Amino acid sequence: MNKVEFINALDNELARFDASEKKDILAYYNELITEKVERGYSEAQAVASIGSIKDISAGIKADLVNIRLAKRSSFSKITHSFWLLLLVLFASPILLPVGIVFLAVFFALAVTCLSLVAGFGVGACACAISAIPIVIKAYTSSGVAGALFVSGVMLVAIAVFVLLTIAMFKVTISLLKSVVAILAKIIKKKNK
Repeated sequence: MNKVEFINALDNELARFDASEKKDILAYYNELITEKVERGYSEAQAVASIGSIKDISAGIKADLVNIRLAKRSSFSKITHSFWLLLLVLFASPILLPVGIVFLAVFFALAVTCLSLVAGFGVGACACAISAIPIVIKAYTSSGVAGALFVSGVMLVAIAVFVLLTIAMFKVTISLLKSVVAILAKIIKKKNK
C-alpha cells in the first residue's frame, strides 16, 4: 500500500469524525509517512511500519474520547462517548470481554448514582410537602415562635436535600467520566 492509498483508506475509516479532527489526523499521518520516506524507507515500508488502519482507527477513537471528555461534562455526552468506546470494543474480539465488564460497571454506576440523585430530590420534595402540616401544628400548639422555629428547621432540611442532590449529580458525572476514561486507556493499551 502506498501513501495515497493509506491516507484514502484512513479517510474512509474516519468517515464519522468531525472534519477538523479528521483533517488533523490525516495531516499527521501524511507527515509521518513523508518523514519515514525521507529517512530512507520506501513508501510501502513506511506505511507498513505505521500499522493497520483498524488498529490506528481504534487508537484514535480512544484518544478522541478522552479529548472530548475533557471538553464536555454533561451526562448525555458522557454516555455518547461510552457508546463510541463500546463500538471500538465490539469491533475487536479480544476486547469483547472487557467491553462487557465495563458495560455492566457503567450501567451499575449510572443506575446507582442516578437513584441516589432521585432519592435526594424526592426527599427534598417530601420535606417541603410535610412542612405544611407540621408548621400548622406547631403554630396551633406553640404559637408564632414555634411555627417559625419549625419552618426554619424544615427549610434547612430541604436545603440539605437539594445540596445533596446537586452534589450527587456532580459525583455521578465525575464517576462516569472516570469509567469512560479508564476504558479508553485499556482499549488504547490493548491495541498496541
